[in-house]
Amino acid sequence: MILGSGRPVTVLTVVTWLAAHLTWIGLALVAVAVLYRFGWGGVRRRFLRRTAAARSLAAKARAVLGYGDTDEPGSFVQWPRDDQATGTTIALRCPRSFVPTAAKVETLASTIHALAGGTWRAQHDALHDRLTFVREAPPRVLPDLVAFEDLLAGGRDRVPLGVHGDGRTLYWQLARPDQPHALVAGRTGSGKTTALRAIVAHQAGRADAIVDIIDAKRSNDFDEFLALPNVRVWTSAADMARVVCDFKAEMDRRYREGTTGPRRLLIIDEGADFVGAVKQDWSETKPRGVNGQPPALSALSTVLRQARAADLHVVEGCQQPNATVTSGTEGRAQFGFKLACGKLDVALSTMMFGDRQPPAVEPVAGRAVVDETGEFERVQLAHISPARAAEIAAEGRSGFTEYDERLDILQADTRQTMCSTPPIDAKSYEHTAEHMRTVTADVCDAPPGDPGRGTPVGCSHCSHRWTTMAKPGSTIRCPQCRAPKRVPSARSAA
Repeated sequence: MILGSGRPVTVLTVVTWLAAHLTWIGLALVAVAVLYRFGWGGVRRRFLRRTAAARSLAAKARAVLGYGDTDEPGSFVQWPRDDQATGTTIALRCPRSFVPTAAKVETLASTIHALAGGTWRAQHDALHDRLTFVREAPPRVLPDLVAFEDLLAGGRDRVPLGVHGDGRTLYWQLARPDQPHALVAGRTGSGKTTALRAIVAHQAGRADAIVDIIDAKRSNDFDEFLALPNVRVWTSAADMARVVCDFKAEMDRRYREGTTGPRRLLIIDEGADFVGAVKQDWSETKPRGVNGQPPALSALSTVLRQARAADLHVVEGCQQPNATVTSGTEGRAQFGFKLACGKLDVALSTMMFGDRQPPAVEPVAGRAVVDETGEFERVQLAHISPARAAEIAAEGRSGFTEYDERLDILQADTRQTMCSTPPIDAKSYEHTAEHMRTVTADVCDAPPGDPGRGTPVGCSHCSHRWTTMAKPGSTIRCPQCRAPKRVPSARSAA
């Protein structure tokens, strides 16, 4: 029998009854499942928490939106059933006179964060008078260690330096018009030198790139690259000043002749030490009556402003990127790619990014903040050991002839460190001399073999003889051994 109808129970009658009551049976099963999963107390707590959260938000939003105390929360607050899911929305109905200023939106977002946690993005629909907050996906966790060799797939013009939180590779893109130069800042041990080493390893392995490294702090962190014919390391103040002037002269030559190759990079490790050493050397060797900053610093400022189209790039690492270290505020603005390594204090952050404050980073080795598109992103820098960096650069140059015509400005002795002050090749020296004469009113020495006009000078240390345009009585340095020499008067020289 079915429900006392007196009819016999058959399969057909059972199926008919189930079909007629299928909806109610489904609802009953769902209710049983919910009660089994959460229990009656759990369901009740979730409902009460949602109701309490909506009332708390309404209490804060009344004053912000402009509602009175008599308006019920349900009339202008819509709290979701599940406020923890990504994409969940919390909607607020706004009065027609409501103006969503940044301060008001931030107040509401902070209130929602305190009630539900997470990050919420505001969307204002003026047509329907609704202010909606959408829960964003939680930020992805950065890895603690990234191998540099795993990122070598970006091509010649993209230098891999690390990874973003979403797994994308962080590149310094030299070919981009807004990233011709790079600034790497951070405290000691924050990873600056590792980032610079990665740049050298990537570019030194190219057949058409020349890398000049100014190791102002004389740390020998780049000695592993000295075996490469297209890498030169400079440590003395005179050589550092000379190579910067040569960089500027090369830029002028390329613009004058309409050429752009080969690519050249100037890596400055510790800008403060570089500026201090160049200024000290200039104060000791400049002729009497010559004032102003050293020609090398003027040349660097010009290169930062003008070298973008000449395929000449500057990378500067420093602890405090103030105006003195970065060739003034105008020079600092030319660094389109800015990488802040490790924890930043307020002073360093202000010097590097102005009024915009970057996000804090965890105390993990290799953590950094990058500003490449006008927005900050947390990144993990790639790790590369000195030995592996040299191997990667050498592997990239395998099969390449050392003295190719594209590297004709290099000499065979560039395999050796330049701290022992060997002479620069004739072409580079001529460019340097030309620039120095222009900037300092004929201060620089004439190149060997080119007597020109001036006072003949002989070095008592190495017996080298040359002519100089410096004033008699001033102190200059021998182009060969860099020993100091006082310029004699024209009569005594004769």
